[in-house]
Amino acid sequence: MLDPRRGTALYRAAESLARLKEATSDRALLHRFTRDHDPAAFTELLARHGPAVWGVCRRVTRHHADAEDVFQATFLVLARQAARVQKAASVGSWLYGVALRIGRKVRAKGDRVPIPARLTSPAAPLEPPVALSWNEVRGALDEELARLPDRLRAVVLLCYFQGMTQDEAAAELGWTARTVKARVARARELLRARLTRRGIELSAALAVPLLTAELVPAVPGHLLTALAASAAGLARSGSPGTDLSARVVALARTEVPTVSLFRLVVLVTTAAGLLTAGSLIGRPADPAAERDVRLGAAAAPPPTVPEPKLPATGIRIGTKEFRQVGWHTRVFFTDAGKTLMTAGERGTVRFWDVQRGETVHEIDLKGNHHDAAATPDGRLLAVVGYRLPKGNDDAGGDALWLIDAVDRKVRHCIGIPERLGGNHQKVCISDDGKRVVVEHEGDVRIFDTKSGEELMRHKGRINAGTLALSRDGKLIAFGRYDLYLWKWDSGEEPKKFVRVASFGVETAGFTPDGKALLAVSSGGRVASFDVATGRQTATFDLGGTPWKWSFNPDGLALAIVFMESRGQESRGVVLWDPSTGKEIGRLPVGHSNASHVSWSADGTRLAAVTDYRIWAWDVATRKPLGPSSPGHEGYITAFAFGPDGQLYSASDDHTIRSWNPTTGKPGQELIHKAWVRDLAVSDDGSLVAGSALVNDLRIWDAKSGTERFRLLGNGEMGGKRRVRFTPDGKQLIAWGDDLFLRVWDMSTGKLRAEYRTLPEGVTEAELDDERLLALKMMGFAPVDISADGSTFAFCQHKVVQLFDVASGRERSKLEVDPNGIISLALSPDGKRMIVGGRGKPTETRLSNGMTRHSSAKQHQTALWDVAAKKVIWETTSPGSWAIQVGFSPDGKRTAETVSDEDEKTHAVRIWDTESGKELGRIELPSRAGHFAFDRTGQRLAVAYQDTTAACFDLGTALKPANDK
Repeated sequence: MLDPRRGTALYRAAESLARLKEATSDRALLHRFTRDHDPAAFTELLARHGPAVWGVCRRVTRHHADAEDVFQATFLVLARQAARVQKAASVGSWLYGVALRIGRKVRAKGDRVPIPARLTSPAAPLEPPVALSWNEVRGALDEELARLPDRLRAVVLLCYFQGMTQDEAAAELGWTARTVKARVARARELLRARLTRRGIELSAALAVPLLTAELVPAVPGHLLTALAASAAGLARSGSPGTDLSARVVALARTEVPTVSLFRLVVLVTTAAGLLTAGSLIGRPADPAAERDVRLGAAAAPPPTVPEPKLPATGIRIGTKEFRQVGWHTRVFFTDAGKTLMTAGERGTVRFWDVQRGETVHEIDLKGNHHDAAATPDGRLLAVVGYRLPKGNDDAGGDALWLIDAVDRKVRHCIGIPERLGGNHQKVCISDDGKRVVVEHEGDVRIFDTKSGEELMRHKGRINAGTLALSRDGKLIAFGRYDLYLWKWDSGEEPKKFVRVASFGVETAGFTPDGKALLAVSSGGRVASFDVATGRQTATFDLGGTPWKWSFNPDGLALAIVFMESRGQESRGVVLWDPSTGKEIGRLPVGHSNASHVSWSADGTRLAAVTDYRIWAWDVATRKPLGPSSPGHEGYITAFAFGPDGQLYSASDDHTIRSWNPTTGKPGQELIHKAWVRDLAVSDDGSLVAGSALVNDLRIWDAKSGTERFRLLGNGEMGGKRRVRFTPDGKQLIAWGDDLFLRVWDMSTGKLRAEYRTLPEGVTEAELDDERLLALKMMGFAPVDISADGSTFAFCQHKVVQLFDVASGRERSKLEVDPNGIISLALSPDGKRMIVGGRGKPTETRLSNGMTRHSSAKQHQTALWDVAAKKVIWETTSPGSWAIQVGFSPDGKRTAETVSDEDEKTHAVRIWDTESGKELGRIELPSRAGHFAFDRTGQRLAVAYQDTTAACFDLGTALKPANDK
């Protein structure tokens, strides 16, 4: 017999589930949106019904741009009539009808007055085996569904489009099962009669939605992500301040009756928020389309309007908000949690305003950073690294910087003499800020922070894998294979504590009370040891290998970031209860793993940093602090322009993004599994190829953002990738660190050809020895594939090898620079090649007998005739090495990004290819990397090191060369 208490519990559970379902129903969400002006409710409705509406829009319109406008207008109508829609049988059914009606109007108008700009971008058809006949059936079904009353259309959509049973549909609609059954029967009767007159059987028509569901492209994911961020901003500020497209507003008016001025203002504000988020708009407003609405259907097609000129300073692509340059950055709170400070690559300490995400102060340490630590209150920061030479008699060296974060000044810079010739350094600081501990080449040193004096040193024999300091600063743990404990203030020698694992320890830390030591042992498991006895008391498996961690002030939670595993999704920041060993929360950090994490002094805020992005959260609400504008969160590795001028960028943040180069507004986000190292866009603009690490090579539909093919990539690791579509778009050529040159068929996704490219100085036998090959390939640098798909070139050190793509055979070898090649590019026809080299470093004998090696001030850039193996012209460029070289699409111009760190000058140099005459330079605000010309050769996109880029018009940005 059922226990009455169990029956009551089951009843209450069922009642709770019913309330939960009711709270998240379409009707409840609409109520929240109309009553509370809750943007999250609208976001949920868009995520829930967006894919179905997008499918309708694509089918009913002839062109992709029209589908986008209809999609926007449909949800704008929903925003305007949310209160009225609550009375409809189903929100999905209502949206379906609105999208069909608006779409038919747009299609009819387009048939009467075609817009030239839209004739070149038809919506991508479905796959050939099903596209023709099933599309016709689906179109007829759409038309007949639109003629059904809402109460009948609702049950058909749920039962035949979403695959629900009649009982499930009844529960969804709040009707009885008997009512649903009757309305399904009535709907089928009407559809059968109407479709029969079209020569279509009802059973075949109703099978199409389910059988072709996977063929309909989903709404691009970045739109929904952006909506969530914008909706939150709308709730806080009330107005995101963005104008609506005139055409979208006009289309929405065809469905919505005239409203009062007050309601219209509120409505436009809400819709503007959605458009700012990118959820209802996937491209910038089309001026030609707006003119078409104003002139009416009888007006002549609008004239072609030239692209507006960009300012001489260029258009910024991406955002600098919370963008920290460089790997292995450390992040800490200061100023009572209002400010963040970071120590990162190139030895720059930055202070950030948490609410604005902007840098408010910088300290240049004139060196390189290895590790950093801060007191819990953030008043003192300790940084260890390498100090650059100050003058002719100074060789530089390892150093410890102590920085007063209140005054934002360096208190001490303490030199640490080399002993073993290594550069392994770690640093910890006591909670009271009186002591700093540094591990350097196996030595453990304790410094007084006030005077900067070294108090004690333990000489070790091997670099420590880990270093930890108790909160009171009295107990130090260090070691690699063996962990040692050192009560340094007692005058005792360090004592061997425990042997952890054969591979060594990289991460360890004391609990806040100092009674236990946590250490990452074999397999990534965390072992807990009793400090008093050395006995292991517990082992925890966190599902990954912790990299860095930080206890909150009361010691009840541990924030952990993990070592990155190839091809795995980022785990973000994991909050862990050390008393139970259970996960209690997780905070996302984009697609890359975080490298450091820390708490504010009061434990209410948490900060983390990835390679190029800083994150901060309110711990109680788990909501991010500060702005979250869309942009790359890693170094930009490649560019490509589409034929319509759209700019695509690839990044180490695992994504490819599209941008409007005239406005800088973001478009699609295409997500890979690892660093994306190259991309290409087909000549007709229909396909985008991205090549990433972990053998991740993908072909994307450029219009919808859906994945077309996932192909075998070019290696697990490394960093060199090159992809290029053939001019007819039928094939893709790909190469990478696996040394295979592959040709893929773009209609089937099948491999057409595969060749192994053997580098100069590497034998076939060495290709099978991964370790030996890695050593051989350390000098391996640049590669390129000509735009016509005929030639492949790559270089190891100073010898360039050229291959015929069709046969895979090596054509020739060129020794082009005695100091080595850093960058090369082939002309579009593969007949010429520009190479940028490495300058020859200088050696200076110092008065103390040491030798200082200085990088070169200049390097050579040269243009070669490949067939004749001759230099056409060469020139000297500033900087110790070339960054990137390239050709314009017509081959008439060549360019190079150059940087002179001593003079703090950065530029793009552009030459006439035929004569070698320098046409001018584009002065840049900071060091640049990759660049690309657009298809006209009149615009140039340039990537900076801070994850942003700029797009320039050569006509306005190119200035005469300044020899100085």
